[in-house]
Amino acid sequence: MDRSKLRRGFTLIELLVVIAIIAVLIGLLLPAVQKVREAANRMACSNNLKQIALAAHNYHSTFSTLPPGFVNLPKGSDPSGSLSQYYFSYQGIGALVYLLPYLELDNMYRQLQVNKDVNYRSIPPQDKIVQTPNAAPWWYFAGSSPTTPADWDLAQLQPKMFLCPSDNLVDEDPTQGVVILMTGYSNYVLWGNFGAPYNVYPTGKTNYLPCSGANGAFGAAAFHADPGTGGTDLSMYVGMFTDRSRTRLTDATDGTSNTIMFGEGLGGRTDSGERDYQWSWIGGLTVASKYGIGNSGGVGTSNQPGSRVLNWSSRHSGGVQFAFADGSVRFYRQGLTYQKNPPSSDWFVLQQLSGMRDGQVINDTLGN
Repeated sequence: MDRSKLRRGFTLIELLVVIAIIAVLIGLLLPAVQKVREAANRMACSNNLKQIALAAHNYHSTFSTLPPGFVNLPKGSDPSGSLSQYYFSYQGIGALVYLLPYLELDNMYRQLQVNKDVNYRSIPPQDKIVQTPNAAPWWYFAGSSPTTPADWDLAQLQPKMFLCPSDNLVDEDPTQGVVILMTGYSNYVLWGNFGAPYNVYPTGKTNYLPCSGANGAFGAAAFHADPGTGGTDLSMYVGMFTDRSRTRLTDATDGTSNTIMFGEGLGGRTDSGERDYQWSWIGGLTVASKYGIGNSGGVGTSNQPGSRVLNWSSRHSGGVQFAFADGSVRFYRQGLTYQKNPPSSDWFVLQQLSGMRDGQVINDTLGN
């Protein structure tokens, strides 16, 4: 046999060298792939916010106002001081519900049985909970059955447009619960706090909510308090979406290009990396910007830049995306917006962008 014609194979050392080179190339390629994927996700997220903002404009063209931020318990409507029985007497829906027909989701909107009249208010006797479909919120159960089954079924649907593709919102279960409505701009109601049968969470979630300003339509409130000045009057930074609001675009006297309409959030994180809260898209929720912009790396507190139940946050590196009242979408970095005391200039920039008529000149240090 002519051994010179035999094909020579790789030696073990040569094979190991080839494998090592391939491993290095893969190591160099993966970050680039991940970077491209995140760029695509961020673009898709921006498009979601753009479509939501345009839907709000189309709603405004139809009704001459923007949709209400939420339709929940009116401030001051509980003379007893006990809010729990009044949770069951209001619709508990938010702005995203009113935008469904303008997001090609009109079929969902028409099936909703909850009373969508912004002017509807029912204050029951203090010893009675209203349980009629006309008065009950979308999530109310009479016994073991929902009062309005169609509403409960629709709350399980997941419009893709309400999800940031960089997040894995629908793949995680919250450790604490799903936020379904607000009774103020610091107080919220979690699904699951009412006992059975409320231990099955609504599965329709959202990463996007309307902005209520620094503290909604509430009166003056000292936040980031400085003992020498008594704190900051948050009432000057009222946003476009508040309790039963009927805001016109012309009400944004700061300019529509300087006023946030919608932003994104994770719902909350814990130090262990779990998600403790999530937001329901059908629920009556807004975000108050006084809590700043957090990140996905842990729990958010007054002096810690993490994600919390009601602050702006995202899985995008370094900041979040906002849809402005002029329809534009911009990325804003986290900066020092979360710092509580003393307030930073970054925190004031965020409040000025969240308020629609504070009249202050914005030195935009957060935009990229």
